[in-house]
Amino acid sequence: MVIIENLKLLREKAEYKQFEVAKILGVTQSAVSQWELGLCNPEYKYLSEMANIYNCSLENLIQAINLCEETKPKRDSPDTA
Repeated sequence: MVIIENLKLLREKAEYKQFEVAKILGVTQSAVSQWELGLCNPEYKYLSEMANIYNCSLENLIQAINLCEETKPKRDSPDTA
């Protein structure tokens, strides 16, 4: 059975810091942080390289992204009072 890990755990398991992943991908550290927090998803063009960096399958990486998306906090709708 495949354990679905989140992006931060995948990165830490591969022994990378956020700024190192950002530099390899040519993005900002803030972008990597936002992906890990589930605030936004990485563009498809980064997925294959991220799977290589994290030494995981593309399928596991996409599952981790989906898990982050499912666990991100929902915004409350503004009060209309």
